[in-house]
Amino acid sequence: MATKRPLVSYDGRIRELASGDDVPVSAAVQASLDAADSAVQSIQPGANVTIDASDPSNPVISATGGGTSIQFPFYTAAGGFDPIPLTSSSELPFYLANGTQSNIPMVTA
Repeated sequence: MATKRPLVSYDGRIRELASGDDVPVSAAVQASLDAADSAVQSIQPGANVTIDASDPSNPVISATGGGTSIQFPFYTAAGGFDPIPLTSSSELPFYLANGTQSNIPMVTA
């Protein structure tokens, strides 16, 4: 039985692909292949970092610990420095005279 070589469609014609022949591709396809070759192929977690790669196209990278609280730089009238920790939603805690709290959102540029 004779071995048949694969057929390819190129330039609107069907051709037999000879052994060792390259299949011509468009510039867009080649650019996509080049990008895939240069993409990150694997990542390794460091300390306090976990990677959920159950969906390899969309890995989830999580980190714990190591952070410090964000503080508002507050200087007293006497020239002292007394930083005020912001809330977990990055707001400056502000207490009114009646004892209620009305936090001030911090805006970053």
